[in-house]
Amino acid sequence: MKLLIVDDDFVSITKLTTILIKYAECTVATHATQAFELIVESVKANDVFDLIIVDINLPDIDGFELVRKVNYLENSRNIAHIKKVMITSDGNIFNVRRANEYNVDSFLVKPTRKEIIIKKLQDLEIIPSDKKKILIPERQTEVDKMIAEILSQSTQKNKKEKYQIKQEIRFHKKDIFQLCMDDKKMLSLLDAITDNELWRILDESENSDHQ
Repeated sequence: MKLLIVDDDFVSITKLTTILIKYAECTVATHATQAFELIVESVKANDVFDLIIVDINLPDIDGFELVRKVNYLENSRNIAHIKKVMITSDGNIFNVRRANEYNVDSFLVKPTRKEIIIKKLQDLEIIPSDKKKILIPERQTEVDKMIAEILSQSTQKNKKEKYQIKQEIRFHKKDIFQLCMDDKKMLSLLDAITDNELWRILDESENSDHQ
């Protein structure tokens, strides 16, 4: 993969290249003008960048104007869409809306963690996912039973027991995730159980105990 990082902040450049060098051939530009010249050259050479990560605040023109120019270049030259990720320390709603208007593919707020950067690019199918699919149906059955068992424990428990259940779920979350990496149904269940729904069930039953 060919990646262009457009940023004038040395710390941000170093962080992004360190994380992404294992996935891509990284090129760096510190000005929007320099970046656009590199993009034009890559189009002429028929070796277009797969992804550009653009800081909003650049020394010459802002990152949105650079993205606008790249969008126009894509349309006028009839070249494939280059994935674009905006990165900024100013993650306000105004910038998010502008990113959407400029057909930006994703948005990162500084400082950002390695895990978030990798996840964003995996979601864009820019870098491969490390997740593995379940190959053995029996393992799926194991997970179904595990989830059912945990959910069944969410009623008729006292406060101490509910706390122990939550700890158990946190422990099982790793097991479930490892077993169900690419199964969307199971992942949605996992999210509901560990992040929202089960906590709500436990809290409601706990409140009813006090009534």
